[in-house]
Amino acid sequence: MFKNKLLDLMAEKSISSQRQLSLLTDIPTTTISGWINAGRLPDYSAIKKLSKFFNISTDELLEQEDFELSTRNVLCDFETEKREPNANSLIDFSDILKDLRFEKNVTQGVVAKSCGLTPTCICQLETGARNPTGSTIIALAKYFDVSADYLLGLTSDDGAELYSAPTAGTMHETLSPDERELVERYRALDDKLKKIVMDGIKVYGGANELVSKSGKKV
Repeated sequence: MFKNKLLDLMAEKSISSQRQLSLLTDIPTTTISGWINAGRLPDYSAIKKLSKFFNISTDELLEQEDFELSTRNVLCDFETEKREPNANSLIDFSDILKDLRFEKNVTQGVVAKSCGLTPTCICQLETGARNPTGSTIIALAKYFDVSADYLLGLTSDDGAELYSAPTAGTMHETLSPDERELVERYRALDDKLKKIVMDGIKVYGGANELVSKSGKKV
């Protein structure tokens, strides 16, 4: 279950509370509570945030192989997930979905029926009017026999990564625990708060440099 997977990942990162995870990922505590206490699946944007934060594939995050499709759940989840105006993806999900459907030479109706959705739902996904939820992503990935990572534009068709995750030897690996926490907290901020933080660092950094040159201690 996604809930168990999330709890395991939190334990591995020594994240002791839903509030702490919320601060680190910029995902509301109420949303995280819904996953853990009500057994809900994350939506499109949350899946990407969690995958990046825990540095794992979306397939591993959703544990796709253990998911049993429930038509009712897919439909309900889909109807509550409207597209975010500034949703970010390296390759647009809607284009990938259309390409997969054209390659399979099937109609929106056929895809919808096979995945427990409606033709209108597929149409909205392909035009970008809505984003998919976790259960919708799993259903479509199973139908087209591709990974969730590929469907979300995170890997190419040959499995090559289309995003840069931290690897051994990178600066991320050499950071102290406090420095990593600072980086993770910074990433969780919105653009406005990030600018405020950076402006403060620049001001303090400039003052610190002047003091150092004068030979005085900070």
